[in-house]
Amino acid sequence: MYGRNVLKYTQTPHLVTAAVLCGAILPTTTPANASDQVFFDNGQFALRAADGGVLETPVPIFHNGTLIGGHNHKIVEAFDNVPGSGSFPLTFVDMHANTFLRTAYQKPGGGGAALGTSIVGSASFRTNAGLQFIPNVTRGDVNTTGFFGRYFSQIAGNFGTQASLATTRSFPDPLIGKTTVGLTVDFTADQTINLATGGFTGNDRFRMMTVSSMFSSSSVYDADMIRYEDVNGDIQTLQLTGTTTRNTHLLPAPDELGGWIELVKSPGSTWFADSPTIRIDLTNTHGMRLGIQGFLAGTTNPNDDSLSVWLEWLDAPDTIAIGTNLGIEVDVVATGDPDRPVIIGDLNADGFVGIEDLNTVLGNWNQSVLPGFYTAGDPSGDGFVGIEDLNTVLGNWNTGAPPPPSDGLVVPEPTSVALLMFGSLGLLRRRAV
Repeated sequence: MYGRNVLKYTQTPHLVTAAVLCGAILPTTTPANASDQVFFDNGQFALRAADGGVLETPVPIFHNGTLIGGHNHKIVEAFDNVPGSGSFPLTFVDMHANTFLRTAYQKPGGGGAALGTSIVGSASFRTNAGLQFIPNVTRGDVNTTGFFGRYFSQIAGNFGTQASLATTRSFPDPLIGKTTVGLTVDFTADQTINLATGGFTGNDRFRMMTVSSMFSSSSVYDADMIRYEDVNGDIQTLQLTGTTTRNTHLLPAPDELGGWIELVKSPGSTWFADSPTIRIDLTNTHGMRLGIQGFLAGTTNPNDDSLSVWLEWLDAPDTIAIGTNLGIEVDVVATGDPDRPVIIGDLNADGFVGIEDLNTVLGNWNQSVLPGFYTAGDPSGDGFVGIEDLNTVLGNWNTGAPPPPSDGLVVPEPTSVALLMFGSLGLLRRRAV
C-alpha cells in the first residue's frame, strides 16, 4: 500500500472571520458536523475539534487533561490570526485519528493558502504481510499552556502487539509566508519484527516518516518537483512530468540524505495554485542513517494522494529486536516562496542558469538517465539527455542571480555559448528513433 488510508482532507471553511465577543475570536461559519467544537480561543488563535475529513474512526482527544466535548473526535484545526489583519485562516490541521498533519502559510494583509501536501507523522514498516502504514491511534493530548509553548500535542498508538508509536507536534506562531511545525516520531518494537525480504531488501522496508502528496499531470499537482540535500551536501532535483513512470519507485535505491528534503509546488498548477511547498528539515536523527525514496502511483485523480516520498532507515536489519527504540525530530515548513525558487534550466540549483548547467548537459549527452533528474541533465524528464535539455538551458541562459566568479573567470554570453554549441553539434548525435 503506497497511498494513504484517508480521504483527502479539505478545510471547511477555508477562512475564519473574526466575531468579537468579550475579546474572543470565534469561527462564524457553520461547522462541517454538528459535533465539531471550538475548545480554545485566546484572541490570537482558535482550536476546533472536528469529526470529519478522514476515514479513521474518532479517538479520545484531551485538552489540558479534559476530554474535548465529552466525546471522541478525529482532527484538531488551528485558525491563526494574520498579523495586522482581522482574518484567521486555517493554518494547521493535526489529524489525531491517523497521525497525519497538514499546514499552510498566511498571506500578507490577511487570508491563507490552500492546504496541499500532507505529512504522515508515523513510522511505517513492511513485513511479508505488507506495509504497516499507520498505527491504530489510542489517544491524543493537546496542551496550550506550559513549557512547550502555545500548542503542543501528543498522539499515542500501536501496530497491534508488534510496536508502539508516539508522535508529538508543536505549532509556534507562524510568520507571514512561512509556517513551521515541529514533529517528533518515536517507535518502539514490542515484539520481534521480521521485515520483508526479497525485492524489498534495502528498499522501502522501514520508513521513519512519509510525505504524502499529489501529482496528476504537469498542470495538476500539489508537488511536481522533489529536491533534497544528499549526504555529500549536494542538492539533487527530480522533476516530475507526464512521462514519469508510475507504479514504481522513483529512485533505483534510497539516496542517503544530508539535512533536508522538499516537495516543491512550482508555478503552473491549476489545482489550488497557492498550496505550499513543503520542506522537511532533519533536526535530530539520533544517529540513524536515513535515505530518500519515493513512489508515484498509477492514479491521476487529483483527489488521490498519488505521490509518496519518505525517509528510509538505511541500516534496517532483517529482524528488529524486541525493545528496539527509534526516533527522529524534524521541522515541517510550509511556504509559498521556497528558499531556492524553481528556475527552469538551473540544473545544479545554485539559483542561476549558466555554464555549469550547460556542462551538466554536455557531460551526459546522448545518455539514458533517471527521468527528470536535473543533476543528470534531464530537465525535459524523458530519461534521455539530448537537444530538448540543451534548449532548456540555452533558452533560460543567465536567468537568476549569478554566483560570484571563480578565479576571475567570466561567464560567457548566451550568443557565445550558442555559437560554440552549434559549432560542435556536428560531433553529437540525436537519439535514434
